[in-house]
Amino acid sequence: MNRRVVAIFLLILASITLVTVAAGTNIVALDDDELTELEEVRAGTDPVSADTDNDGLTDGRELSEETDPTTADTDGDGLDDGTELNEYGTNPLHTDTDDDGVTDDVEVAGQTDPTTADTDDDGLEDGAELDEYGTSPLRADTDDDGVSDRTEITGETDPTSIDTDGDGLLDSVEVSGETDPTVPDTDGDGIEDGAEITQYETDPLAADTDSDGVPDKAELEAETDPTTADTDGDGITDRTELDGETDPTTADTDNDGVSDSAELSGATDPTDPDTDADGLPDGAELNEYGTDPVTPDTDTDGVDDGPEVTTYDTDPTTVDTDSDGLTDSAEIDGATDPTRADTDGDGLADGRELELNTVPTNPDTDADGLPDGSEVTREALSDANPLQKDIFVEVDYVRGHKPPTAVLERATEMYDAAPVSNPDGTTG
Repeated sequence: MNRRVVAIFLLILASITLVTVAAGTNIVALDDDELTELEEVRAGTDPVSADTDNDGLTDGRELSEETDPTTADTDGDGLDDGTELNEYGTNPLHTDTDDDGVTDDVEVAGQTDPTTADTDDDGLEDGAELDEYGTSPLRADTDDDGVSDRTEITGETDPTSIDTDGDGLLDSVEVSGETDPTVPDTDGDGIEDGAEITQYETDPLAADTDSDGVPDKAELEAETDPTTADTDGDGITDRTELDGETDPTTADTDNDGVSDSAELSGATDPTDPDTDADGLPDGAELNEYGTDPVTPDTDTDGVDDGPEVTTYDTDPTTVDTDSDGLTDSAEIDGATDPTRADTDGDGLADGRELELNTVPTNPDTDADGLPDGSEVTREALSDANPLQKDIFVEVDYVRGHKPPTAVLERATEMYDAAPVSNPDGTTG
């Protein structure tokens, strides 16, 4: 059918329609859209097309739904009326069917439900999620941190970040553990919550985990254990040690063999290995030698404990180590051996020799060939004198021919007058 024929047909149809309308009668519908020709004329639809605007709805359906049968998208939301009614169940008369702030066409494109204001049922409308919070309207927990988007928003955490405050802990962990998911350091001790829990095992809710008076941050800087009040286990709290200048990480600060607590209770200096400066460590004095670590000369013999042990091998707890009647200091000053009672081995103790004025370092003071001890103690030589040169003469004779007494006395007198000097100042 050419254009001219169509034009003639339409002109005839229009004339018939006008006559019929003027007469007030109906004619049979030509397009099967449930509308009479009169109704189509009144609605301005195409009487030979069941769907004038080609939107998927017949003209009659559009009139019953109150949509515009001459406009495919009555509400101008980007979706044809037929698509809205038949496919999505949306309202073709309202650009935002569920009144969630997002037009139907945007919801369809974004795969949210245009008939439900809160597609993911998280308590937040789709429009708010998209335009205000930047969350996903399709997921109740956008960042998968275990806390729903609504809970995060009401709790002031970021629903798009699993760790709002960037402290190394998931928001859900912080919420369940009572730390503040919006503050990286809940207790304000200078250590982030994540590090407190995962690295140091401290309490992120307490600035001083072990309650020792030293904040956790200060303990880390001092290399003490913030979870133990007494890091080195010496019986003194870290606070006390830091205030008292001992090392809270070492039980024996001065490494002298005595713990800091024992030194403090015993009046020795825990920061000085040799409190009395006698040359012996405090530990050695207490545990090995039995000397007094706060007194340099325990036995008050005039010789400090250190030299007694290291130089002279004397007993620092005894005034007279060798029990010879002379103090150790007297022997050291007098050149006798303070560890031997009889320095010269002559049978006389050094102290006894000084009483007799013999020389304790010379076994034969008078150089007469007889040891001093022999001269003093042997009965056969009871007349011997260790300070005088003695000559004992044995006189043998035949029976009946004993030398006269005067001769023997004369011989004795001659020896007594001999020009010999004795240690005691006499001669002969």
